[in-house]
Order: sequence, then structure tokens, then C-alpha cells
Amino acid sequence: MTRQRLPHIFLFVCLAVGMLVACTRFISPTPGTSPLASYSPLATPGVSPLAPRSPLPTLTRAVTPTADAPAAALHTYLPMVAANWSAPTPAPTPTATATRVPPPYIPNVIIPKNLGGLHVEATGDHTGYEEFLRACAADNRPVALIKVYGDGYSAKIAKEIDPRTVTIWRKPAKVGHADYSDNPPGDWNWPADQTADVARRWMEAMYPDWDNQRQYIDYFEVVNEPNMATMTQTLRAVDFMMDVMKLAEQHDPPYHLAIWSFSSGTPEPWQAELIAPTLRYAAQHGHILSVHDGSVDADRRLFQQAYKDGTALRYRMFQPLLGQDMPPVAITEAYQPDGYFKPDYADWQWYLTELDKDNVIGAAWFTLGPYSFTGSGPDVNVVGQLPYFALALGCR
Repeated sequence: MTRQRLPHIFLFVCLAVGMLVACTRFISPTPGTSPLASYSPLATPGVSPLAPRSPLPTLTRAVTPTADAPAAALHTYLPMVAANWSAPTPAPTPTATATRVPPPYIPNVIIPKNLGGLHVEATGDHTGYEEFLRACAADNRPVALIKVYGDGYSAKIAKEIDPRTVTIWRKPAKVGHADYSDNPPGDWNWPADQTADVARRWMEAMYPDWDNQRQYIDYFEVVNEPNMATMTQTLRAVDFMMDVMKLAEQHDPPYHLAIWSFSSGTPEPWQAELIAPTLRYAAQHGHILSVHDGSVDADRRLFQQAYKDGTALRYRMFQPLLGQDMPPVAITEAYQPDGYFKPDYADWQWYLTELDKDNVIGAAWFTLGPYSFTGSGPDVNVVGQLPYFALALGCR
């Protein structure tokens, strides 16, 4: 029986050997036929088994494993990049705005008297306004002038911080159903016998706003940059100014006016003698002259240059005509082109020192709060310059 079972044992052994060979071939396929062909359980210790065999020299960096970042976690993942890919143009870094530009230089000069001030819009960012006022009041150098455009609250704050600050109010008058105007209707060309009525109606349109604000306002600006150019227009404007001052004095207490509010570079010398009687009357009855002052030339932006060009300190043309009858002057808008963004404080100090030679109340830097000269361009707002302006004014 033993001899008869040997063939069966032999067949069983042969079958087992054949199955073993087949399994070995299934587990170890021919190289190149599988995405895992590079896998080897005998890979170098400490190297990820999925790491590429050839390093990328331009992107590799040495990484030392730490307790917080073991070797197994220090993989570098590269994004898929198209063949025609190029780096995008980076977004431009935002340029510094007026709220972030410190002055390159503030001279270590104390101007004789702080004649600095601000023109204040009723809306927009006023951050630092009270701190500016308080810094100067604390140094006994109160801000000289606050001119508000329809902003009684800013005038109130200025007066509460230091009553010595002079405040001036302006707001266009309502002359129609929904129309507001800086100057009376008629472009200074109405018949001469209508001037008294034009002046009366103009003042009556302004009294409601004035009456609500007078507790904190010293002077009310009655017009804005009148554009009279001819002899007739000038004569109508002269008569109008005389009438509105007399009407303002009829109130108890009387309103004190800031008259004319000439734009930079006006009036013309030939108009000065015609206008002089209104200024003499103002000086004798508690009113003041209002002017706008400074450069209107971007290539000659300094007050010193504007003085030579005739657009700064222009009020001095009246001094020889009036002598001791020259009324106080308020610069209710003062400019350096782009000065809200890159002011020249040495030039400001020169300008304020010049103003101190005359009977000037102060100069209101245009402007705190947003204003656009073009209607669609960048806003003018000196809000970011207030701390530096205080230093230039000697408010340490």
C-alpha cells in the first residue's frame, strides 16, 4: 500500500510548489506596470516613502524635525501649474493717504501768536478735532479761528474748550423751493433801486439758521466768493454790503457779519477804492473782512510764492486806503495746493508770522471733513494732519 500512495504525495507536493510560484509573481509585478513600483519596504529610514526620488533644487529647503513637527509631517506640497503659467502681477501697495503722511520736517520755531485754525465741514471724519483744540488750549496757545460750514456742534466744542477761539458760521441761504445759494440771486446785476429789497430778502432767508447757532458763533459770513467783475456789479455789491450790515444791527443783540469773503486773487485793484467804504463802516460797527487766501498754482504752491503772485495776503491792498479804519481780517479758507496731503509746515509758519503783523484774527486751513474740488475727485480732508499742525502751531 505504501508504494501505491507515493504518486499521490508527489502530485500534492508539485501542486503546492506551483501555487507558491504563482503567488510570488502576483505580489511582485514587473517594474513599470504599477504607480507604486517605486515603493520599497527597505527605504532609507527617516525619509518619507512617498518622497520624490530626485529633489527639486529650486524649491527644496532643509527642514529639521522637531517635537512639534515630526519628520512624517514635514511634507512639501507643490501646486499643479499649467505649462503656460506665469506669476500674476501683484496688486499695487496702497499709497499713503493724507491720514498717514507725517511731515518730513517741522521747524523748531514758535510763531509769535497762534493764528492757526480750521475750516470745518459738517460731515465726514473729524477724528482728533477735540484733541487738537485741547492741545493748543493747554499750552495757552488757543486755536485762533474755527470757521464752520453748517456745523454748529464743532463751533460749540471749540467755544467750550477755549472761549478765546473765534468762530465764524457759513451756510448757503435758501432762495427758492429747494435751492440754496452762496450769493443773492441776480448776479449783482439788478437795478439799483432794488438793492434794499434784495438785501432784506437775503437776510430773512438766513436768520432762521443764524438764530439757532448764535450762542456759539461770533461772526456770520454773509456771502461766499462774490463774482462781481464789472463796474455795475461792483457798485451793487457795495450797496448790498452796506445794507446787510445795517439790517444785522437791528437785532437785539446785533449780528456781527464777516463781509465779502473774496476768493484768492480778488478783488482787482480798481475795485479797492469802491469797496473801501464798506470796510470802514465794518471797522466802526463791529463787523470784519473775510477773505480766502493762498496759492491757486500747483507749481507755486507755497504761501510765500502766492504772496508774490498776489493770491495771498491780498487784503493788504486795503491798508493804505483805510489806515486805522482797517477792520479785523479773518482768513476763512487758506490753501496750499495738495496741502491737505503734503503740507509744508515751514511755509505755514512763515505765513502765520506774516499775519501776526496785521490785524488778523486767524487763518482757517481748508478743510476738516470731506470736500472734492471736482465733485468726483479725491476728497480733501486734513484730518490726518491735525497732530502735526498742532506741533507747527507751537502746541506741544
